[in-house]
Amino acid sequence: MQVRGIDFVAVTVPRARWAEANRFYSSTLGLGAGDEPDDDVFVEYDAGQQTIALISDDNPHVTVRGGGTSGSAVTIALAVPDVRQAVEELRAVGVSVLFDPAEYGICFVAGIVDLLGNTIFLHQRKDGTAG
Repeated sequence: MQVRGIDFVAVTVPRARWAEANRFYSSTLGLGAGDEPDDDVFVEYDAGQQTIALISDDNPHVTVRGGGTSGSAVTIALAVPDVRQAVEELRAVGVSVLFDPAEYGICFVAGIVDLLGNTIFLHQRKDGTAG
């Protein structure tokens, strides 16, 4: 599998703290307005050359692990040239696949789990860019 860079870093937050987290990243940190927090499960903020995303803990594509008291976790999204190929390569060597490749507006995403139970996204932008 070839990793081209990190496309975004995601912070998973409890649904009960979604609006608070959205305000913190958009207003306190000044990363832009984001989406309305009413029923969203994913929102992205422009952080210069990188993207920071918030993911609600009730998003079906995230498994929150770890022992933090806040109920939050951090996930990295690795840019790969072909998500489907990367999943097959990793599956062949025994890596646990959290969810198979899914298509979204601007990208394809799959989820794997590392040896400690952390979620890692495999991310392929449709425009071919990375990082």
